[in-house]
Amino acid sequence: ISGVCDMFDGFVSNLKKKRSIEEKKYGIQIDSLADIISFGILPILIEFKILKDIANFKHNKIFSFLFLISSIVYILAVLIRLAYFNVLTEKKINYKAPKENIKTFIGLPVTLVSVIFPFLILSQNIILSFDNGTSKEQIKQFFYFIYLFFIILCSFLFVFNKIKLKKPKNIIFLIFSFLLFLLLILTLIKTNIN
Repeated sequence: ISGVCDMFDGFVSNLKKKRSIEEKKYGIQIDSLADIISFGILPILIEFKILKDIANFKHNKIFSFLFLISSIVYILAVLIRLAYFNVLTEKKINYKAPKENIKTFIGLPVTLVSVIFPFLILSQNIILSFDNGTSKEQIKQFFYFIYLFFIILCSFLFVFNKIKLKKPKNIIFLIFSFLLFLLLILTLIKTNIN
């Protein structure tokens, strides 16, 4: 939901044609604050919930330590990424940057986690819904480490300036988000039937 809402914030802000420079800068800051909450803090809270669901997490100092370190690194990477984005956007407003800067992302966009982490949780729920004889605790631990891996990978890719990605068209992201949401609903229905 956060990813879909983030997709439309620029569209909504552009509905008001005559915005002052202060209003534009204010909008950039509010957008980044919403992004920090939606794509920075929320994935960490989800990671904590996954960790809490593992039976022996309270007694396992390694899990707790990994959670703490990965959370700090991830939040700092999100903050650095969004601060860099704000500087580039402010530069664009003040100096009318060339068009090619507007059409590409430098580093992995933080909004991409709105697809990555729901997909991981969806995959875990699908696997847990099948009774294949494997311990549910082992599956939960496995997916915790997968989630942790992606937290660390995203942390690195957010600030890796060698990555330049073309900005996707909103309709492509909307279709992909809708399909992911539909898959999530179908999985939840199947899980509740079993």
